[in-house]
Amino acid sequence: MEDFILNDSFREFVAGDNKQAVDYWMKWIEQHPESVDEFNEAIETVTILLKARVIKNKDEKEKSLNILLHTIDSIEKPRHNPMYRISQAGWMKIAAVLLTGLFITVFLSVRNLHKAIAPGQAVFSVIVPEGEKSQIILSDSTKIWINSGSKLTYPATFGKATREVYLEGEAFFDVTHNDKLPFVVTTNEILIKVLGTSFNVKSYADEGTVETTVVRGKVRIDSRTHEKTVFLSPNEKAIFHKEKREMEVTSPTAKIPMKTKEIDLKNLPMPVTIRKVNPEPITSWKDQHLIFSDETLEDMIVRMERWYDVKIVLKDNNLKTQRYTGKFVHNETIYQVLEAIEMTTPIDYEAGEGQIFIYNSKTHNSN
Repeated sequence: MEDFILNDSFREFVAGDNKQAVDYWMKWIEQHPESVDEFNEAIETVTILLKARVIKNKDEKEKSLNILLHTIDSIEKPRHNPMYRISQAGWMKIAAVLLTGLFITVFLSVRNLHKAIAPGQAVFSVIVPEGEKSQIILSDSTKIWINSGSKLTYPATFGKATREVYLEGEAFFDVTHNDKLPFVVTTNEILIKVLGTSFNVKSYADEGTVETTVVRGKVRIDSRTHEKTVFLSPNEKAIFHKEKREMEVTSPTAKIPMKTKEIDLKNLPMPVTIRKVNPEPITSWKDQHLIFSDETLEDMIVRMERWYDVKIVLKDNNLKTQRYTGKFVHNETIYQVLEAIEMTTPIDYEAGEGQIFIYNSKTHNSN
């Protein structure tokens, strides 16, 4: 599939930009039916990545290339691992594609495994920089969308007991059902176990919470520090508060595990509270939609910094609690989003020194 994705003509075929490329590849697949699976997977992958295309200037490309090559060189690569198939020349080709804005992930086979993966197993790490997004398909056909500033680690092959991956950041999982092989997402604070479902997990190291939102199916969440289990159904959300070591569940049905029904929830080591949740604003990022639903400007800035890979400095703390609801579904720029905010709130903004500064227009203009 790598050969398809790195082929300029193939990417033009997927994008529909070149009739000659479309005609060529349609005839090619008719003549090579044995390659239809890789062909279709490549089409799906390129389609997803094209949606996340970001044009960068020359300086940014050179900086990104240096970071990428440094990362590759700093990792000890197994000498006899069949999963490590990409040569240095291959890395240079992939780096070149990455820096055009088409590819936004780095696939590495490494020896330094995370504790969530069995020792001695070959693994891949998918690293998505801020301002980018990616999608992968695992060996069991599970699809995973990975958000900006995130890292997903998974084994080259799953074991006989579980399908386990490790997440730092945010990802949306569409898990292929398997009654005999549970799928487990491990973060620093919680374990999320499913058989086959779709759900979103947000677990950034610099945020005080870990959030799990279910779209389809059933999800089990276990705290890694307490003997406490929470079960979620569609449209339910669990928020684990790191500092307080508490779990908050937002749900239209208030479903609590059977073993805790007779227990006073206030005395549990992880208290549970119930509210209703709409998953659309939470999971819309995977479709390249930036949606805010009654969010404070402070929280919006955190999301926009990752979304656009830009530092935003709020110069008036009184603006932090301003709340907004809105949808941006046409790949709007950061400045278009700020213009929309400016229409409803007295703010000014300035760009400089690689940052965007937001001011209260009432006090800023007077100065």
